[in-house]
Amino acid sequence: YRIQRMAVSPSCQGEGIGSAIIEKIQEDYPKEKIYLMCPENTIEFYENFGFRKTDVTQKGEVHTYHRMQNY
Repeated sequence: YRIQRMAVSPSCQGEGIGSAIIEKIQEDYPKEKIYLMCPENTIEFYENFGFRKTDVTQKGEVHTYHRMQNY
């Protein structure tokens, strides 16, 4: 499975919204392989949920996105 896009409004960051979304996905799909693309500044967030950065990157207009996966 791929998490296509996920963002929390800057005014709401730090309230646990993003964490709740990832936890719900992991709860509902505990054995599924999941990956996503994220900018550098969110890598640590996803690592907290067991995702690991791979060597795959994708250059966007503003950010370089890194592939994170839980497998």
